[in-house]
Amino acid sequence: NANSSRFQKAIVDFESALKINANHGNAKKYLGETLLALGRNLEEENKLEDAQKAYIECLNINPHHQEALASLNYIKTKINTRKIVEPAELELPRE
Repeated sequence: NANSSRFQKAIVDFESALKINANHGNAKKYLGETLLALGRNLEEENKLEDAQKAYIECLNINPHHQEALASLNYIKTKINTRKIVEPAELELPRE
């Protein structure tokens, strides 16, 4: 998806800026926001595990990011719910 590749490019750019100056506040802030936006984009594409990773990376930069925390908790619930087996899948085939 074009959006995901743009997010990835921005992430690389912010990470490069942080290698030059690890304390650059705006680079950290915008890297976190870009990771959040990437997570939401991946979530819309139903790539839940990848979205979860993006939210975790955002939280690694800003552990108190409320939107990332809420999104991560929502994704975890969605992933766990998705793994539940439907009753119809447990029925034996009829002859």
